[in-house]
Amino acid sequence: MKFSEWFDPLNMRHMEALKHFVEKGNWPDSFLPDNCHFNMSKELAIISDELARMFIDNYEDIVQMLEMKRVIAKIRSKKKSV
Repeated sequence: MKFSEWFDPLNMRHMEALKHFVEKGNWPDSFLPDNCHFNMSKELAIISDELARMFIDNYEDIVQMLEMKRVIAKIRSKKKSV
């Protein structure tokens, strides 16, 4: 099986493993199944494209979520100062 067919960008474990790969240059131990073939440049390009499309398709929702997170943090900081 190709890595790009197996990798699920909506799976938090997969995204944490991708972050590990980007930061350390290797996949976490036992992350890739034995039957998964990983062609680094081709597979990472496919995954990057998928992530970019997801970001673009959901941009407005992401911006709203980040804004809500900022507002919540502001409210919490005001509560602490009271």
